[in-house]
Amino acid sequence: MSSQAEYNDAEIILKAITKHSNDLEKHRKELAKPFQAVDKKIKALADEAREKLEEEKENLKKKMAAYMDAEREKQQKELEEKAAAMVQAQEQEQESNPFAAYIPQQEIKLENKPVIKLMSSVTAAWKFEITDPVQVPREFCSPDERKIREYVQREKEAASIPGVRIFEETQIKAR
Repeated sequence: MSSQAEYNDAEIILKAITKHSNDLEKHRKELAKPFQAVDKKIKALADEAREKLEEEKENLKKKMAAYMDAEREKQQKELEEKAAAMVQAQEQEQESNPFAAYIPQQEIKLENKPVIKLMSSVTAAWKFEITDPVQVPREFCSPDERKIREYVQREKEAASIPGVRIFEETQIKAR
């Protein structure tokens, strides 16, 4: 542009282009309105249909987790009973053996890993719940809980943070 007249003409053209562009956008929105309403109705129907399925899925996961917890406890009890029986048998054997004083004491170690092959995976996940935000150390205060989660995953049962309840939760993941 080399003059005020050219600038004024450009201003008029710019205003006309802007008005035309805005009119096109308004028209697009009017054309899309019925489709948006239908999309909302379809989503509402789908959400309603899925709601009972999702509730049932969560209930089933809870029941499966409770079963696995009970199974794990049962297996732990069996292992403890076997260990106690082995210790008792070893003590009885040592009492009747004239060389008992010379027999080295062995520590009995048992693995507690249930072997169940299913089409879903069972994992123990360390979680936390903030019980008293005032007691949580400043280093763990942040808008997201990433630091606490990383610490809990790293330390697991040894994790201890004042004001935070750290616990293990059984999770079920369907494949």
